[in-house]
Amino acid sequence: MNSSPLDFQRNNLFKAFSPYLRQHADNPVWWQEFSDEVIAFAEGENKPILLSGGYSSCHWCHVMAADAFSHQPTADFLNEHFVCIKIDRETRPDIDIWMMAYLQETTGQGGWPLNVFAAPDLKPFFSVMYAPSSEGSHGRPSLRRILEHVLRIFQTQRNLFSDWKMNEGHSAYQNIEATEDSMLTKQMYEYFDFENGGVYGRQKFPPHTALHFLLTIEHDNQEIDDFVRFTLLKMVMSGLHDHLQGGFFRYCVDTEWTIPHFEKMLYDQAMMLMNFSLAAHRFHSDKYSEIVKSIIVCLEETFLIDGLYASAHDADTEHEEGMTYLWTEQELAEVLNSYELSQFMETYILQNFEGRYHLLKRNGDAPGNIERRLLAKRKERIQPFCDEKIITSWNAWTGIALVFADRYAGAGTLSKAKQLFEDLMNRHSLDNGLIAHSSLNNQVQPFSFLDDMATMLLFSTYLFEHLAVDVGVMEKLHLGLMKFRHSGVWYESMDTQFGNIPASMYDHPVPSSVSTAEAALARFALLTGNVPESLHFKSPLTYDYFNLAVKWGRRDFPVIAGPDVPDFSKLPAGILFHFAPELTVCRDLHCVSTSEDDLYKMLSGSSGNPKK
Repeated sequence: MNSSPLDFQRNNLFKAFSPYLRQHADNPVWWQEFSDEVIAFAEGENKPILLSGGYSSCHWCHVMAADAFSHQPTADFLNEHFVCIKIDRETRPDIDIWMMAYLQETTGQGGWPLNVFAAPDLKPFFSVMYAPSSEGSHGRPSLRRILEHVLRIFQTQRNLFSDWKMNEGHSAYQNIEATEDSMLTKQMYEYFDFENGGVYGRQKFPPHTALHFLLTIEHDNQEIDDFVRFTLLKMVMSGLHDHLQGGFFRYCVDTEWTIPHFEKMLYDQAMMLMNFSLAAHRFHSDKYSEIVKSIIVCLEETFLIDGLYASAHDADTEHEEGMTYLWTEQELAEVLNSYELSQFMETYILQNFEGRYHLLKRNGDAPGNIERRLLAKRKERIQPFCDEKIITSWNAWTGIALVFADRYAGAGTLSKAKQLFEDLMNRHSLDNGLIAHSSLNNQVQPFSFLDDMATMLLFSTYLFEHLAVDVGVMEKLHLGLMKFRHSGVWYESMDTQFGNIPASMYDHPVPSSVSTAEAALARFALLTGNVPESLHFKSPLTYDYFNLAVKWGRRDFPVIAGPDVPDFSKLPAGILFHFAPELTVCRDLHCVSTSEDDLYKMLSGSSGNPKK
């Protein structure tokens, strides 16, 4: 970002745009931000490049920064033999996708911190995740030993380096199982954890897109509804949930949902807000609406910055994981008298976490004054670092979630969503017709990616249904989106030093760029009277949001046209609405005129099919 010549004999991350990069500014490693100037320097010095990626709320990224990257002998070796570039995966998702594709192809692993070694011409030749400073720590070889091995490879085998390129198969258009609509939910059963909720795995991530799919489609399978309710309940009662301030942590490290990694991500709050709003709609229960309200409070109190939402809160507080959120028995006794403490223990379980306690719900709710006092005491503590970077796509998902909260949980948040959309357009629009990826302190990052254009178009389609944006805004975003599609393939970014980066399609933890783009295109076509593209279903759990896009494209959801915005709370979740002089309901190519009263009767059945 800085135009002045760089001093490569020092760490230059104090100049960086990214808060995550600036967190590494005190490392003795001579870190640089990715730029053409840095690559030219590596070529001139004929040194291998270390590309090291992570993000601000990543616990193990902080551990590696405080250990291996702060170890002076290791830093000296890096500074002498390598050009070291630090990558924030949240500001450069294109580079992160490229690095992750190489890591997964060569090691079969994936995660952060993510370290890829490349020749000066950016040909990658080795990758590794976390590495400690000392041999055998955490059962892994030291970073110094890895560096010596990598340097030998570079010096002795460079003539064997291949010109590795990401192939278009990474976008998941090839070799993916296709399935019939009726088989989607059946195939999901194989992965459901009926004992603990969610899906099977050593760690428990919220299955956002699977829940979203199941809460959006219309079906008559009581077992699936029971499983969805059970999973939502487990997440609400478990260690994943911040019971005092609302909101949810990123994931739990155990199958029972007891101990989280304590980072809070904006995208998790957005997906939770959407899904609990849909649950309130589907199951007609106020308990889900209460969770919706608590997530909104969390967003307003801890994420909102000048009308937009910050990206994340760190897992660590002063380098100790979860310290802001944990309690000792003595601390609880200092806040609550013996009677209140007894009431509190009837509702809460104290889960041991390295000598302190994390709060899990046992049943019901503790008296509100008890939780308010505990929260007030907690707010007196040092709080986790907040990454105040504003990411367009995550804010757009939050806006869509606010629309859902208004429609399905009676939260009255439509005006918030509309204002959020306008602020994003006003602050992040670029001169080339694209939307900037992020900003910080009103400094706009001059990159745009597929994810940003796709989520903004999708956001606009939901506001269009409420007559909150006009068709010209949608058309402008549609034109920008199509710049990322060539010969039927979606690209996350175009014409970078890494080439054209094919977009990922894996729907976890949020809908992928490709799935979002296809959903946005299908909804845009239906809302403007055009025929959406026909797509084929893909494997459930991996591509659940993509499969929703397929259902919109197949016109499986009714399309309503009329002079007034309908009451969405009385309609199936997947429906679409656009303005027209006469009230009609269309399914596939069959349309019928109707009255407002008959509209809700017609679509009140479990199938959502308009009656002929």
